[in-house]
Amino acid sequence: MATFGTALSDRETARRVEDDQRDGLGPGVQGTPTFFVEGTRISTPGSYEAFKALIDDRLSG
Repeated sequence: MATFGTALSDRETARRVEDDQRDGLGPGVQGTPTFFVEGTRISTPGSYEAFKALIDDRLSG
């Protein structure tokens, strides 16, 4: 946490964090990880295999 606090005390870093937070709030992101596929927020897959299957399905369609 000390390293994070030191990094965040830099104005440029703080601005980037605020920009990222604002970008996430628009589409309703409240935490990480949050995934979007083709602009639609999806539930966090329970496993790598489930996530891969979702992506493979979208790519094949």
